[in-house]
Amino acid sequence: MLLLSVAVLAGGIHLWSAAEGAGDAAHFLRDGVGARPRVLGGAFAAVADDVHALFWNPAGIVGAGPSVRLGGTHESRFGGLVTLDAVGATLAEDGWAVGVGWVSADMYAAFNVAFAAEYQGLSAGLSPKLYHFGTAEQRARGAGLDAGVLYRLQLGEVAAAMGLVSKDIGWTGVSWSGIGPEVADHAAWVTRLGGAAALPVPAGSVLITADVEAALRRPLQPEEADYLSKALQLGAGCGVEFKVGPLFVRGGVSGRDLEARADASLRVSFGAGVTLEGVSLDAGWISTPLGGTYLLSVQMGW
Repeated sequence: MLLLSVAVLAGGIHLWSAAEGAGDAAHFLRDGVGARPRVLGGAFAAVADDVHALFWNPAGIVGAGPSVRLGGTHESRFGGLVTLDAVGATLAEDGWAVGVGWVSADMYAAFNVAFAAEYQGLSAGLSPKLYHFGTAEQRARGAGLDAGVLYRLQLGEVAAAMGLVSKDIGWTGVSWSGIGPEVADHAAWVTRLGGAAALPVPAGSVLITADVEAALRRPLQPEEADYLSKALQLGAGCGVEFKVGPLFVRGGVSGRDLEARADASLRVSFGAGVTLEGVSLDAGWISTPLGGTYLLSVQMGW
C-alpha cells in the first residue's frame, strides 16, 4: 500500500515558476506535535485517539460516543533553539466529529479545522489548513488539505487499528512576498501508514504501534530526470506504551532519510503521563543531533 501511495504521489506533475523555493516549506510540522505521539516514535496514524489526532490523522477525532476534548502542547526543540506551541479542541457525537487546531513555532504558524465521520469502526476525516509564515520584512501564506482513514477492530482481547493519512495533498503552495523577489514554495506531500494493537497484561495494558512514511518534498520539475532520488524521503517509527492504573510509561524510536543510508538518522524518545479525573498530563524527551527536545502536553475531556 505504501509503494502504491508513493507511485500515485510521484505521478503528479507541477510546473515551477522561475523563482521557486527549495520545497518542504512546512518543515516545522513534519515531526508532528504532542508529547505522547512524538514519544511513541511519531507512530500515531493508527492510534489518533486524543486531541492530537487533529495534527496526525483527522479520522481519529471521531470515537465511540459523545465527547469534548481540549488540549495543548509546549515543546523546547533542539536544546532550546526552537519553541513550539499547539492548542486544539474537538467535539464528537455518535458517528461524527469536528475540531480546530493551531500551531506556532517562531516565525511559522498553521491553523486547521477537521471533519470526520465513522461507521462500524471505519472513520474518515478531512482537514483543510492555512499556513502563515512571516518576519518583519517578509511573509508567506498557503492553503492545503490533509485526509485520513482509520479502521478499528476488536480481536478477542486485542484492540487493533490501521491508519492511513496523506498531508498537504498535491504539495500545498506557499507564496512569499516582501523585500526581494516573490518566491513560490511548496510543503512536502507526506503519506503515513500505521498499525497499532493494545492488549491486556498483568496489572495493566500495553500499546504497540508502528508507522512508515513516504514524503515527496517538492513537485516534479519540467524534464527532470531521476526525480525520486532527489525528492523522496522515507521514514519510520515505532513505540510502546505501558499503562498501570492512571500512570503511563512510553518510549519509541524513529528514523528519517532511510532512503539514503549515509544520511539516515535515528531518534530515541522516552516519556511518562498520568490521567486523573479526565485530565491528562504527558511529558517526554527526544534525542536529536542538535540537542534534546523536551515536551509537555495537557488535555482534558468530558
